Amino acid sequence: MTSINALRFDDYSGIMICDEQRHWNDDRMKIFGADKIRPVVTDEIIEKYGIVAAYGNTGTSSIGDELRFKIRQKIYDLYKKRVELEGGPPEKFLTIPEIASLVFNLITEVKHDHVNENLKNSLGFTTDDFIQGEYKKDESEYKIKSRDIIDKAIKEMAGSIGTDQSGPVFGNAGILGGYDPEGGFQIYLFSMRHCFYEPVPSGFIAQGSGSDMTNVSFSRFFNNLTTIERKGDINRVEGLIIAIDAVNQASFNNIGVGGYFNIFLFNGKKSNNERLIEINDHRSRFTSEMIQAYRYGFVTESKIRELVEGIFYDGNDLEWGSKLIWESVKNKTGLHRFLRGYPREVWGEDREKGRLIPLNF
Repeated sequence: MTSINALRFDDYSGIMICDEQRHWNDDRMKIFGADKIRPVVTDEIIEKYGIVAAYGNTGTSSIGDELRFKIRQKIYDLYKKRVELEGGPPEKFLTIPEIASLVFNLITEVKHDHVNENLKNSLGFTTDDFIQGEYKKDESEYKIKSRDIIDKAIKEMAGSIGTDQSGPVFGNAGILGGYDPEGGFQIYLFSMRHCFYEPVPSGFIAQGSGSDMTNVSFSRFFNNLTTIERKGDINRVEGLIIAIDAVNQASFNNIGVGGYFNIFLFNGKKSNNERLIEINDHRSRFTSEMIQAYRYGFVTESKIRELVEGIFYDGNDLEWGSKLIWESVKNKTGLHRFLRGYPREVWGEDREKGRLIPLNF
């Protein structure tokens, strides 16, 4: 249960955004602490080559954590190996398409490892043993002949719906977003179940249980853009507002989405060490709440634009943002009640038409 999203602004910049909620047990206890999107390129490589990338995963949280760790470690190991072979840092390193290929190979490897582990624990043999039709156990060889065993093994290896062990393995998908000086900002989509990866040509991608809501918000936004804008001329402030609003709607309408939003800003025109910025603290939470307040008419569009520009692109702090908004709000009592979950009847009518308003861009 999650919402991971990526949006491309232009050839140099874009964003990734996700929630932080996961559930823990059969009672669906909520935990606000999942790192669903993480950087996968080390600071040393970023400083040297200006390459930045982040990977987000939806599905089983432990597998997502494993993948993010292995991707980052694999990229760093490749770099150290090149340094050793060439006697120093290579002139050029990986591009985003090459990182995407590396990610896909690791995803396939992790899937095979978990499937083999599940087969070994439940049936006593691995995928290779199954292909050979026999396996060894305690110095003895056994033929795999039972129709029931064969059918169960096939279902586990295929991740069929309802399989106890491999189902959580196959139910994972990922998004890679990144910038390299050669290819610019790019987005890739990965699927464990369908075993593929591909570049995202549409300008945005949404995955996870919250995608039923975020896809609607992104699609409405893109439907109002020209072809040129869709291909890489999106206003960065409007794009970020839409992305936050999309995850807001997923949070309000999907039981598996919630918590503070983790927002990654990519900008290839910045210096190498500033090309990827992560904001996941009170600034993120405050902005998401104020965008929802704008939807209900408490805050004006101009102030929301100023808030997003100031916090995410100019580096202003939470105190600046709070002062900006609260000094502009006419119905302060109503906004306080709205933020605390009071019913609509006590918000007051000093709002934009006193009803839900659509985003105007």
